[in-house]
Amino acid sequence: MFFYLFPTAAISCYIVFRLISLDPGKIKSVAISSRGGNAPTELGAFIAKEGRNSAELPDKIPVYFPSIEAISIRNNLNGTISAEVKMKKIIGLWSDGNTVYPLAEDGRHISRPAADEDAKGLILFKGPVGPNAADVAGIIGKTPALLKETAHLEYIENRRWNIILKSGATIWLPEHGISAAVAKIGDSGIIAKSFAILDLRDGARMLVK
Repeated sequence: MFFYLFPTAAISCYIVFRLISLDPGKIKSVAISSRGGNAPTELGAFIAKEGRNSAELPDKIPVYFPSIEAISIRNNLNGTISAEVKMKKIIGLWSDGNTVYPLAEDGRHISRPAADEDAKGLILFKGPVGPNAADVAGIIGKTPALLKETAHLEYIENRRWNIILKSGATIWLPEHGISAAVAKIGDSGIIAKSFAILDLRDGARMLVK
């Protein structure tokens, strides 16, 4: 049994899972192309094990592999199977207080613990996740000084976000105008100073406690 991974681009990959068999009626190989990230390494074996019941696989695979958004399967006449996979976009991490999971763009966590490589450069969310989580993560990600000091984000009263810093300080973001509020943080240099609470809920002023 051989497993090959051929990267083709930063957001795609091509996998060939080859099975050596003397039975010409069995699957000889599974070829997987993916968009939005690398497909799970176990996917080729799973498809091969399921055989040629490809009609059920598009519904079954996202259940077993929650990081997959959609998949199409094609049985080829030469005894091979081709699969095209669309991976979910990961915008951050989410913790239930005990375990950390990848957080998808739709605000739902992937039901497998995050690996170390998943955590690089991603913001951690705790508690309920607001509908604009992806936007907030993107805004903070564009302010390196703030991103570096951010411990996690919390969604408050189902309407706005708090940024909890590694120092233990809290930044109260406004319900609207988040981009402008975060820009103030970057421009003021206050992130390097000592404070307990930075209140940005009033767009006209910055309150420091």
